[in-house]
Amino acid sequence: MKQRTPELVVPATTTRADSLGDARSAYHSLGPRDFANHLRRSCHGDPVLEELSLMLKQQNAKCTLSMSLLRSRMQADMLSFADRIVSLVRDRCRCCEKRGRSKCISLNWSDKSSEDAQGIEQKALWTVARRLEMSDEEDLKMGSPEHLDAAPVYDNPVVDNQVMEERNPTLDIIGLYAQVIVDTVRSLYDTAEEEPNVVYFGNMEATLPKRKYAMSASFARSPWLSGCLPQPPPISLVNKFSTWISRDNDSDLDSLWFEHKFPRMLRVNAVCVKQQFFGAHPLDHEVAVLALRRFNQLDVEAQAVSKYLLWREVLEPDFSTHALAGEKVAHIKAVQLQIAHAHHDITACQTFYTPVILDHGWAAYMWDMIRKEIHILDPLCAQPVGAEKRHATHQEAVSQIHEALFSCLNEFFARWHCTSDRWKRKSPKITREVFTRDESGMCMLHAIRHYDGEKMTWPLTKRNLDTFRQTTVFEEKLS
Repeated sequence: MKQRTPELVVPATTTRADSLGDARSAYHSLGPRDFANHLRRSCHGDPVLEELSLMLKQQNAKCTLSMSLLRSRMQADMLSFADRIVSLVRDRCRCCEKRGRSKCISLNWSDKSSEDAQGIEQKALWTVARRLEMSDEEDLKMGSPEHLDAAPVYDNPVVDNQVMEERNPTLDIIGLYAQVIVDTVRSLYDTAEEEPNVVYFGNMEATLPKRKYAMSASFARSPWLSGCLPQPPPISLVNKFSTWISRDNDSDLDSLWFEHKFPRMLRVNAVCVKQQFFGAHPLDHEVAVLALRRFNQLDVEAQAVSKYLLWREVLEPDFSTHALAGEKVAHIKAVQLQIAHAHHDITACQTFYTPVILDHGWAAYMWDMIRKEIHILDPLCAQPVGAEKRHATHQEAVSQIHEALFSCLNEFFARWHCTSDRWKRKSPKITREVFTRDESGMCMLHAIRHYDGEKMTWPLTKRNLDTFRQTTVFEEKLS
């Protein structure tokens, strides 16, 4: 007897959030963009609620980033655990043992191939075949000495040999983490009404800017050699400002916003600056952009001879984040404005700095165009735990960013004065003290500000870092 399928009836008391078509339904895959759209619908038209919605977006971005970090670390642990299990089981081949062999034929084949290759690493070739079910008589015959070195015969009608491509888990983690950063930052500026002629995070440009000739005959001098360093602010004013902002006056800072529109829109609340410079909160993407833009203004103001020549070009975190996420960096509008349409002669810059945020924390990379060297400035270099993993992560990240950097330079400029091949990589030890992941952001800013290409002109210590925090916030207030 056939049973009639009951009809799906939605009760009258069901709210809109319980509907399958609503973004808050459990059957819908939620993301930062859904949260931003929900806030835009709820807070539209009210200026007070719109400011509150931006703070909620920032908190949601931090939560999403923490969950993604936990997921990527768990996946990395599972990959390493799987490798250990495979290495244990690989030496215990039942088929070859039944045939009287002392070692698996796949291991013998790999040893011979390595000898023929004379030390060159090759990917292992695995043979796909059906499992051999042997009888007792065959087991006794194959155990005789004349069959020990017999060539194996596989009955495989599909394929004989197949190359198994090994995926790099480090690249997967780097790309996943960078993509989460891109999505969270883009959700902060996902508003219904955008200002005209203003570039926002992630805006793409279909066409490339007109290529310019690299006409610079020489490079600008280092500010430490030419004596064009920014004048430090008075200590008394810095201490007074630090005492005032450290008080419990979040209600007074809620209405204070930092906004800057070149090369793309930047909007940061003063409460976030206070929490990250004077509190225990780690440095986020947008506050790092704010600090680096202020550093660039100080470098331009300190040039006594020509404000058109700068020794260093500090790329914003957008560049490395888009590059590690696998996007076409040369078509990012903000990158075009910073490199191709810079207010100074970028071809005269000897060094290029770029901050990068990875799953273990912040770091900075420096390109020396004269020496063709890449310096990896890792604030966690004195931490012995996880040093090998951090080194592998930095090597993969440097390769991706290096390729993206020279793709932009070759697309925006004709006859750039150096090529992208044969670059040396160095990892100078910029500190002897152990810093945590949450402190790596401030250490990265300190390294970019005080690394002269060879050493730290102001040592990176915990005491100096506290002074650097206060000075940086005071300089941002004057921007």
